[in-house]
Amino acid sequence: AHSAEQPLFYYVAFQNPHAPLQAPSNMLQGFPTDWTSGREKYAGMVRFLDGAMRNIVEALKHRDMWQHTLFVFSSDNGAYSSGNNWPLIGEKAQPFEGGVRLAAFISGGFIPSSLRGTKQEGYMHLADWYATFCNLAGVDPFDATAAAAGLAPVDSVNLWPLIS
Repeated sequence: AHSAEQPLFYYVAFQNPHAPLQAPSNMLQGFPTDWTSGREKYAGMVRFLDGAMRNIVEALKHRDMWQHTLFVFSSDNGAYSSGNNWPLIGEKAQPFEGGVRLAAFISGGFIPSSLRGTKQEGYMHLADWYATFCNLAGVDPFDATAAAAGLAPVDSVNLWPLIS
């Protein structure tokens, strides 16, 4: 088991909600009867994801790690046609805001108490998490190996000042 006193980077990439639309039958109960099968399955997949997130948070709290946790929840693209991007236009794989603007939030005891429960209005790109995490870990985001190979520099901005 990981020592609760040691820093931990814990990355979980859930593939739901995602095609193919499928969810355990117990996750499909209680939705409005006028929903399409696709919408019901999509919502069931989100319900399953919610439960998994709850399990992770409860485990961190149980191990007294939540007070030092920066919990980042982010999508990687807008919802597909069975999801809901309203009021944005478009969906996954389209260049409209509904395809590229993401739902995201941060939580955990690492967040300054004055910012908990607030909403940030600034813009951030998904790639900016890299430089932000590097900054929090005290690591330079520069990639010397990539630079030596002639690759473009890392395109990421530390946005902890915006977040905090």
